[in-house]
Amino acid sequence: MKIRKAEPRDIKNTYLLFADQTIRLKSKKSAIIKFEDHETWFNERILYDNFFILEEEHGDFIGQIRIDKKNNENIISIGLVEHYRNKGYGFKSIKECLQLINEVEIVAYIKSSNVASIRLFRKLNFVKTSVSERGGDGLERHVLFRKISQKCKESR
Repeated sequence: MKIRKAEPRDIKNTYLLFADQTIRLKSKKSAIIKFEDHETWFNERILYDNFFILEEEHGDFIGQIRIDKKNNENIISIGLVEHYRNKGYGFKSIKECLQLINEVEIVAYIKSSNVASIRLFRKLNFVKTSVSERGGDGLERHVLFRKISQKCKESR
């Protein structure tokens, strides 16, 4: 598996991924997304966020991981193509992406009904800290605190 920064050529694959009904139902916003809206969103994200694309060695699209900076939080999200789910790609890719960034605190908001993601983030040592009250959306807040080495601090 390869992990790389998202590029403009990834817009179609990410759109198809976000249009997947299973992913929509587990996302904070489950409404169908228009391509034009995705295009605007995508072009903003590749400029400002840690947006990673996951690929097989031969180039097949596996999914995406993002760490968005919102309201003083670093919020992680992951989406995998159906064929690659429940095969260890989520664990391996998140672990590798966390090594690529220098953030001390990472937050994952997960619907309480999304048992697979809760299990994944607990395996990655995220700890449930609270249940979000925003709009009664049933999102659980899971936080990972990481120590940053002196070397990482000096490179900032």
